Formats: sequence, C-alpha cells, structure tokens
Amino acid sequence: MNLYVLLATLAVIAAILLAAGRLPRRALMILGLAFVVAGAGALAALEGWYAPSRTQAVSMALPLNAAGAVASKPFTLALTAPFELSLQVDRGDGVLSFGCLTGEPGFEALCLGREPELDVTWTVRDAGVPLARGGSDPGAWHARQAAIDPKAAAAKLAAFHAYADHAQEPSDQTPLYHSLGSFDGIAGHTYEIAFRVNRAAPALAKLHPRVIVGLNTADTQAIGRDFLGFTLLCVGGGAFMLLRSFARAKTAP
Repeated sequence: MNLYVLLATLAVIAAILLAAGRLPRRALMILGLAFVVAGAGALAALEGWYAPSRTQAVSMALPLNAAGAVASKPFTLALTAPFELSLQVDRGDGVLSFGCLTGEPGFEALCLGREPELDVTWTVRDAGVPLARGGSDPGAWHARQAAIDPKAAAAKLAAFHAYADHAQEPSDQTPLYHSLGSFDGIAGHTYEIAFRVNRAAPALAKLHPRVIVGLNTADTQAIGRDFLGFTLLCVGGGAFMLLRSFARAKTAP
C-alpha cells in the first residue's frame, strides 16, 4: 500500500461526505458500514499475513562457549522478503557491555581498546547451494577504532554514562539483539543456515545466546504504518458517515 492509495481513499471519503446531504440515508449508512468493515478487514489481513508463524523462520540456541560449527534445521519460508539474522541474549550487564562484547556498530568509541568476543560467521544454503554469507567482521571494527581520537572517545563514553545513569532501568530485563546480517528469501524455498563460531565467547555464552531469523523489521514497520493509516481513514470516515445518517434519521419529520 502506498501514498497514492491513501490519497485516493481520502479523496473518495471526502467526496462522499460532501455529497452526503444529497444521498439517501440508507445509502450513506451502507457506505459508512462498508468503509468501517474495509478498514478493520485491512488491519486483520495485515495481522494474519505477518503472523509470527510466517515471519519468524528460525529460533535456535547458539553455543558460544567454544569454537565450532552448528547448523539450523531446514526451514521453508512463507514470504518473499529480506530476512534478518539476529543474535538474542539476556540483558546481562547492560547495553554498553553488550555493545563491546558484540562489536556493535557505533560503539567503537565507547569500547576503545577492547576486543569484541563475538566472532561468528554464517552461510545460508538453498537446496545445498550457498546463497548468502555474513557475520562478524573484526577487521572492520579495528579499522574504525583506529580512526577514533582518544579524547573524543573519552568524551563520548562520559556522555553515554551520564545518559545511561538516568535512562536505564535496573529492573529492565528486555533481551538485547545484535544483527548478524540478512539474506533475500523466497516463499516456498527451503533453506539451511550453517554457523561457524570462530572463537569462544565465554561472557556472551552465559547470557543464553540464540539466533533469531525473522522478517526485516524495517520493512514490516513501514507496511504497518501504511495499513494503520488506511484503517484510520476508513474507520474514521465510515464512522462519520454513520453518524451523519443517524443524525438525519433523528431530524426526519
């Protein structure tokens, strides 16, 4: 659903409301009900289409206590879309510790001089044929850190601690996520992902690490906003038509 659909819907609703005085009351009531049902139906269809059973393809433990290899079970996708591989862990010592352990992009200045623990690579295979590869990139992390001015890094770290002291809630146990990369999936195709843990990550291993393979959240959020806009237009416009029709019924002689 794009902007043109939303604008066209708005134009139709506006035209009906402008002509409401000339429309039979029953017709206005039927149009109002139709818009309300269309709006609610669009939202229900979106929820069904993007149900967790269709958008989350894999959820598996990833042992990080020792170097080694592990593979997912074969899985078949229900949707054609980009799918993201994410490492999920318990919150542990907080966001800063997690960012330094995983080598999170943007944390280079906050973790100056620290070596990330996480070093995991993966390969997606479609019917045994390698389709995509990704994972940790320690070399890129070191290159970005080497370009950072130590004084600027110290200032950023102090600012982060000042922010975290006020913003972080000690009781918050929401899991933390680190993106391992993404691949373009095709509905109906069966895939398998082979992971390679290149070295042990003992601190992360204590945080119950899991790999989640799911639909790219940026795509679903954008689509969700469009459908929500359509739903609000239809339900709001339809409800106003119904109110107009009821008002005319009360004022009729």
